[in-house]
Amino acid sequence: MGLHLARVFIWAAYKKPSRVDVGAWVVLLLLGAAFIFTGAILPWDTTGYWAGEVGTGMAGTVPVIGTS
Repeated sequence: MGLHLARVFIWAAYKKPSRVDVGAWVVLLLLGAAFIFTGAILPWDTTGYWAGEVGTGMAGTVPVIGTS
């Protein structure tokens, strides 16, 4: 996903007329990130617990979102 995102920005494929496509791709990127996070905590063992702690801890360091 990261390589594809880099290719989109290098070729400027995010400009008109494909803005709707890029918006859908960003949604899919965020959904993929959510699946990666939930896949790590899915077993709910000690490793999954600490993966959840680290993930939520990293989200807590985001400047505006992390404080709420």
